[in-house]
Amino acid sequence: MVIPSGASVIPTISILGSATICSGSTASYNAVITNGGNNPVYQWRVNGVNTGPDSSVFSGSAFASGQVISCLLTSSSACTSPDTALSNSITLAVASTEVPYVQITASDTTICAGMAVTFTAYPVSGGAIPVYQWLKNGNNVGTDSSGYTDGGLNNNDSVCTKLKPVASKLTEPWADNILLKFLTLTCTNACWPEMPTTVSI
Repeated sequence: MVIPSGASVIPTISILGSATICSGSTASYNAVITNGGNNPVYQWRVNGVNTGPDSSVFSGSAFASGQVISCLLTSSSACTSPDTALSNSITLAVASTEVPYVQITASDTTICAGMAVTFTAYPVSGGAIPVYQWLKNGNNVGTDSSGYTDGGLNNNDSVCTKLKPVASKLTEPWADNILLKFLTLTCTNACWPEMPTTVSI
């Protein structure tokens, strides 16, 4: 861009990045400038104290809630007046790290062959919209739901669920919990009056 004789331009800077981050995670902030010249100088600041490299990108992992990120630009262009510009500020909110897990219960653990059992998952730190994956003997079954019903359980069947807390900032992408393993199923006379009280199936 050609600047008319005697005219001046004003440098500008804005910084982009998330205001909400996880404790201990690395957060990065990018500076976008205009009229910075060929060799602009960046001075990043945290709570007004100079820090960080002379770079358009500033990263860190030791941030705390309430800290304020900003950046001072010094333009190298001879036509700028003033030659410095202060960016917008980003006030940080640092979320504590959570580890999700899930517990499951069964509607019954003493059943007859062919009877349906309903499993229910109870997540902890699962976020607002968790994703579920049920497994039977290590194979995916069921749907993305906190409940799963199975009417074909056999001896030694293992049922568990995975939880993905997609709406939270968490350290683990999946949480696993195997709560119920069917070793011996008990059938009662109410199911088959001609059978003994307890059988292995």
